[in-house]
Amino acid sequence: MKIIQLEVGMLQTNVYIININDCNIIIDPGAEPEKILSELKKNNISEIKYILLTHNHWDHTGAVIPLKNKLKIKCGSHTLDKVECVDFLFNDEDVLDGLQVIHTPGHTTGGCCFFIPSANPPILIAGDTIFPEGGYGRTDFGGNEKDIKKSIKDKILVLPLNTIIYPGHGESTTVEQEKEYW
Repeated sequence: MKIIQLEVGMLQTNVYIININDCNIIIDPGAEPEKILSELKKNNISEIKYILLTHNHWDHTGAVIPLKNKLKIKCGSHTLDKVECVDFLFNDEDVLDGLQVIHTPGHTTGGCCFFIPSANPPILIAGDTIFPEGGYGRTDFGGNEKDIKKSIKDKILVLPLNTIIYPGHGESTTVEQEKEYW
């Protein structure tokens, strides 16, 4: 299990390149496809299985099409958050090569997180569902504040305390740290 975090674009979106079960996966390539490709080359990563999206906002999807074209791969998103560049859909509780989909509506209708319980400690790629120190993604672009708070309390804060949360923007945190704010 290996995870590379790369910050891209004017909104400083976190892109994640994950190696799990001998598969390489890109999550939320929001911008700067050449920077992402350069990082792949720097880390001797030649094969990517697919791209996954935590939600459908442009700052998380901006580099999907150039990466799909260059790497000849497909892109997946939650059924309720599909966008033009998506080739396959997934649902809550689906498992994609060791990544468990957790549907966390609120930032967007089909927003989701990817939980990796087999990592030590466990890992959650959270998109814009939760940020450090009690933060969460905006809900004024088709989201719902009540839903995002429910998603955080019912689906994220119930994970093991040592779970590392990798958000869509900013630094990582843990479930234990975030419980202090909720």
